[in-house]
Amino acid sequence: MAAKKRVGRCSRGVSATDLAQMGVCERLVKFEHHCGRRPRPLGRRLIALYDRSAPQVCGFLERRPSLRPIVRWMLCGFAPFAARWLAWQEHLHDQ
Repeated sequence: MAAKKRVGRCSRGVSATDLAQMGVCERLVKFEHHCGRRPRPLGRRLIALYDRSAPQVCGFLERRPSLRPIVRWMLCGFAPFAARWLAWQEHLHDQ
């Protein structure tokens, strides 16, 4: 049987040589197609907050392993909510 060609985000990436030969706009289009849109201002602030606070939070949890299951439980509860909220935001942005 012939192998099926992968389509969409799971398709083959772009080589560095191909990227070097593209213009800035072409690279941005290819990147956004492969990885999604760039973060909006709120997203950038959340990423910056994560970058600043993650080392301290990880250190805290490393010293208190008994709290890890609680944090995992909280994150597992938060993830579906965040995914629905992001899908709703995308819907509003696309209109």
